[in-house]
Amino acid sequence: VLNGTSSENTGEGSVSEKVLVLSTAIEVIHTASLVHDDILDDAETRRQQQAMHMIFGPDVAVLSGDFLFAHASGLIESLEDDEVTRLVSLVIEEFGHGELSQGSKRFHTDMTLFDYLKKSFYKTASLLAASCRASAVLSGASSEVCDVLYSYGFYLGL
Repeated sequence: VLNGTSSENTGEGSVSEKVLVLSTAIEVIHTASLVHDDILDDAETRRQQQAMHMIFGPDVAVLSGDFLFAHASGLIESLEDDEVTRLVSLVIEEFGHGELSQGSKRFHTDMTLFDYLKKSFYKTASLLAASCRASAVLSGASSEVCDVLYSYGFYLGL
């Protein structure tokens, strides 16, 4: 299921086109979130390279991140699967919630473990959980398998 194999694919063990589109969209969403995160954190580098906002300025970086989110949304919509569209749309919303929550607690040293884990869900685990579930949905997996893969992604992301 995780690699997109199903009896509906053209060859045994092949990766379905829909799962490839989903994977691309998820990576684009992740990249957009990193562009925005670097601006909010005033990070100078990302992966030992100068962060986008340090090169092009924060305005261009924000618009670039927004463009990436919009492009990924179009990729998800092209899959024509309502559950996958809802899952990924919720992730983008949760990213925003996570950033707002983190920003409001930026200098609070009394953050509880629960608050930290909640922030981690909104910023990382939600994307991994939705990715795992969406790939299972697109592969035709049962609801039980979809639920288990969502949980797997959730815990992996925390």
